[in-house]
Amino acid sequence: MMIEGRRRYPSYAHFAIGYAQVACRRGDLEKALQRCKMLRAKFSDAVEGYTVAIACLTSLGRNEEAGELIDLAVREFPHDFEVQAGHARYAMRRNDWPEALRRWEAIQSGFADPAISLSIAECLRVMGRYADAEERVTWVSNRIPGNVGIYFELARIADAKGDVELAVERWETVRRRYPFGAVGYVGGADALRRADREAEADALLHEGVTRLTTILDVHLEYSRAAQRRGDWPEALARWALVRARFPDCDEARREEAAVRVAAESARQSEVIPNLEPLDAPVVSCDERNGAAAVQNEGDHLVDTTVRDALATARSAWLAGEPDRSRAAWSQVAVGADELMAEARALIASGHPDAAEELLTITMAHGIASGPMSFEHGMLAYWRGDHETAARRFVSTVRRFPDHTDAWALGLRTLRGLGQFEEAAALAAESLRAQPESAGVLIEAAAVAEVRHELSIVRTLCDKVRQLNPEGPDAYIMEARASRTAGELDAAASVLALAAGVSNRHPSLLTEAAMIAEARKDFGELERIAAALRQEFPSSTEGYEIALRGYLAADDLDAAEALFASLPSSIAEQPPFVRHGCNLAMRRLDHEQALVRCTDAVTRFPGAGEFHVMMTIALRNVGRAADAEAFVEAALSRFPRDARLAMEFARGAEIRGDRETALQRWENVRTQFPEMPDGYVYSAGLMLALGRYNEAEAISAAGHVRFPNEPWIAVQRGRCAARRLDWPEAIVRWEAALLRFPRMPEIVADMAAARMSIALNLAEKDKGPEIGALPADDESLRQLVMRFESLGSNCEFGIVQRLAGAEPLGLLRWGNIGPLEARRMIETGFEGVGQPETTQITLSSSGEYQLSDPRYFSLHTLIYTGQMSEDQIYIKMQRRLQFLSRKLMDDIVAGEKIFVYRQHHAPLLDIEINGLFDALRIYGPGRLLCVHRPTDPALDNTLLNPQPGLFIAYMSALNDDPTSAGNRFELWIKLLREVEANVTCDGEPYHSGKDR
Repeated sequence: MMIEGRRRYPSYAHFAIGYAQVACRRGDLEKALQRCKMLRAKFSDAVEGYTVAIACLTSLGRNEEAGELIDLAVREFPHDFEVQAGHARYAMRRNDWPEALRRWEAIQSGFADPAISLSIAECLRVMGRYADAEERVTWVSNRIPGNVGIYFELARIADAKGDVELAVERWETVRRRYPFGAVGYVGGADALRRADREAEADALLHEGVTRLTTILDVHLEYSRAAQRRGDWPEALARWALVRARFPDCDEARREEAAVRVAAESARQSEVIPNLEPLDAPVVSCDERNGAAAVQNEGDHLVDTTVRDALATARSAWLAGEPDRSRAAWSQVAVGADELMAEARALIASGHPDAAEELLTITMAHGIASGPMSFEHGMLAYWRGDHETAARRFVSTVRRFPDHTDAWALGLRTLRGLGQFEEAAALAAESLRAQPESAGVLIEAAAVAEVRHELSIVRTLCDKVRQLNPEGPDAYIMEARASRTAGELDAAASVLALAAGVSNRHPSLLTEAAMIAEARKDFGELERIAAALRQEFPSSTEGYEIALRGYLAADDLDAAEALFASLPSSIAEQPPFVRHGCNLAMRRLDHEQALVRCTDAVTRFPGAGEFHVMMTIALRNVGRAADAEAFVEAALSRFPRDARLAMEFARGAEIRGDRETALQRWENVRTQFPEMPDGYVYSAGLMLALGRYNEAEAISAAGHVRFPNEPWIAVQRGRCAARRLDWPEAIVRWEAALLRFPRMPEIVADMAAARMSIALNLAEKDKGPEIGALPADDESLRQLVMRFESLGSNCEFGIVQRLAGAEPLGLLRWGNIGPLEARRMIETGFEGVGQPETTQITLSSSGEYQLSDPRYFSLHTLIYTGQMSEDQIYIKMQRRLQFLSRKLMDDIVAGEKIFVYRQHHAPLLDIEINGLFDALRIYGPGRLLCVHRPTDPALDNTLLNPQPGLFIAYMSALNDDPTSAGNRFELWIKLLREVEANVTCDGEPYHSGKDR
């Protein structure tokens, strides 16, 4: 068929690939190599031309040639997982474990497969780094707990450490989870023997040969065990069994002959029964060895009739002929365990699709077991089809409620899908079915955590600690939940409870660091980071936490210094390469960021995250076209990378092409339904385009799918606000505030809605001036209300909002320079709000901007589609006239302290004095000017050069007013100091007087 396919379709690589694979699978390796060479020549992009040839060369023992071909394949296919993994395995075969470790770690940076950590753990184990190896395996077990490789590796680590009792226990776990694998019997017997439990070891191997009649390894070890202890009759019987079951096994024939020689020698000194001739037929084992007639048991997976029946049943099912399938299936005289073994063999040999097909059809015909049903779910989980995996895990626990791993994976998968209500319902069932399983309890607690049910988290974690008092997981989860809820003292108390258990566990120290970061106790954070580096020198957490602390404290110089001092072995690891790129971006050193991102992409071409960062770096240096081309090319190489797809959409949004951006965000929503961003940004663009009904539908769908995603809650409120349905908007935001009380965007939108209502009422003299939310601290609200912004941007307005105040002010949400502010006040706001001086423009965000070209530009809080431009024009004229009258009244009254801040350059004396003079024309004006210091010694100081005038220096000011929250404490301290030092002679200040 392959030959005919090659003849008919010479340009299709599939047939050339199959032509080589056929030769390889039937054992004609030289011919397969020849065909692979032809395949590589004609289809250079077919990776199978390399992988099939490498497998053939390895089987032929031509390892040097295989190594050369692997090196070539790695260069040709840097993004192919199998090639990269083969490269790492080749180093393992050469016993070059440091190089193998380096290669696996590089692979892990580019491929999001937790199982890679098992290969890393193997390298660490062989290198004697047992603690690091165990930490890696533990990390994997938290992500793919059903993977049997976890239990293999844990047992091997115990073996390598020489902890024989622990090894015995762990090999028993392997057998329980993988009853048809020889390694559990062989490894367990070896551990029992090293624990001086020889009889138990022999009984275990006997169980293995009885159950695994077609697996050679366990038979060999069973025979060697008798041979090692010099039990020659028993050894001879066992080797004869191996010969009978595996007639092509040369070792059996060779060792049986050696036993006969040894037995003959022993017979010289003691009487033993005469031995049968070497070639005597073996029908069964002697009753004495406890394995009578075992060669007749099973053999079903080798039986041709059974295989034919399986093939017929499967093909009929796929052809849509259920009756013929059932008839063929009735001839398959095997049970669930045997079919499970067949499926696992297919998975182990790299044929997961065939295993999926077998398990699906098997279970459809009513043959199932707990392990089989669970494996069916794991297949979907490994493929990334978590929707299907969740359904299968739930089905497993419904039929087999004793299957602990199915409960745990079901809860984890539903949580990962954002299906929190379904997860909560399953968690309640799991607690009834598995009340004593620590793994299930932890997963149920994780569900409660994402639902912000702190009391449930605490109850479950307390029970986990009772079941497993030595484990840190329960402490960490409860502390994290308390920290997320803002209960930092409670979080710290939980970690203190762990002091007598495993206080120096790295994960506990890491959570302690997170608490210190939340408290902004950066000194404590640095102390914990130092402790981690000292106690766990092989771990990178100490460096990671220190860097994060410096970044949280906005101490970019310290972060850069630490980054520069990193050991090369750490600095070259992908997470720290990423830190280097991010750090350069935070420092606004765009050229350095581009250099670092370019290096990262070159060194880790398989890591999609570095392609994302490279795209951003190109944009930041003004190379938008290059960024667009780069991310588009990267997306073609990594079509399943959601981050690249989102960055591709952002590119169109940044350049103002909202229609293209909307199309791309819709693609994100379709291709990556597990990502809430597609809903958030699609709804946002619909709002910007005035398509409110579509935005409402998308945000509603997102709310159903992601009820705990705060940004979807933001868009839900904005949908109502853009329709000017203020009561509904406030209802939605109040509900959102109950769930996300610390979400500043929700607070801001709620305040903006109330302010819009207040403005509308105040302009008509029908309502209050203030449209504020209830303040957490009334004294703070009263403090900031005694000040009013004169510019230059929105920062002070945001500070007032954070303090719970929402005053109506002309310049609170505006941009104005100091000279323009002075001229406007000196002229008594002449012409402000008149038709000839009022302009309306539409911003890229869909909000209308209001400006008086002589002085300022302001936010309107009105968006496209809410009203016509003529209506907005009339409304804004009326608003400007009202707010300018209000500001003049405040200046004349002299009761408020006016604030002007500037971040980009220090204010000049002429600017400060000019603005102060303008205020004093009308009354006892007071002015606070805040700007960056020219002398570092002046930072965070306040000067009072004359009555009513205050000059403050704040180096933390930047060009992003929305980051005002980072400077909130500085502002409040400054305002209190100004208020405490206000002096005024009660007379207007005129230019030249007392100068």
